[in-house]
Amino acid sequence: MARKYDSLFNFHSEIKIMPKRAASYSSYWLYSIRLSNRMKAYNFIKYLNKNGIESRLFWRSLSIQNAYSNYPKLLNGVSKKLSDTVVSLPSSSCLTLKQLNLVINAIKKWNSYKV
Repeated sequence: MARKYDSLFNFHSEIKIMPKRAASYSSYWLYSIRLSNRMKAYNFIKYLNKNGIESRLFWRSLSIQNAYSNYPKLLNGVSKKLSDTVVSLPSSSCLTLKQLNLVINAIKKWNSYKV
């Protein structure tokens, strides 16, 4: 699954795959991509959801979560940018090849989709 996603996004100007370390191996229990900006990420999620494909922003920065509102912060903008642009795609171990191809084909169509 990850290889199929990687080959789809490898040369895409608006979508970047997550960096990989040469000396490590990922289980890909989660497959996430980074879009070029917040609006593109939200439009991408909206487009996939309209096509029956669940996707969501990867995480919310701890610095904006209520549980941590009273704690000191050292902000440089990186976590905010990532929380606005990283999107998680379907990657379940139960995902069938047919379902994966449905996701991939929808993403290929999004490449030319205009909001």
